[in-house]
Amino acid sequence: MIHHMFSGKLWVVNRPGGWHLITLPDNISYEIRSLANEIRPGINSIPAMITIGNTNWKTSIFYEEAFKAYLLPVKGDVRKKEQLFIGDCINVKLDLII
Repeated sequence: MIHHMFSGKLWVVNRPGGWHLITLPDNISYEIRSLANEIRPGINSIPAMITIGNTNWKTSIFYEEAFKAYLLPVKGDVRKKEQLFIGDCINVKLDLII
């Protein structure tokens, strides 16, 4: 597994039922993208174990070309348990499953 720790701001996609996301920092996105292209060419999502506060869950991060970065979706039950709100700067532990 590949481990990263970072902080990012929680934001929401401006659409009905919009996803709540955290954008991974540029340097981490670049490193993951380079690695992913070698291991999983053409695949834009990578499975990951995420820890925010006391909550752990398995999800996937997604590469978004418009941002040139990976995006981490943060599901509703995590936001509720950890009392996370749009605009909050959140500490994230990311363990890629490659």
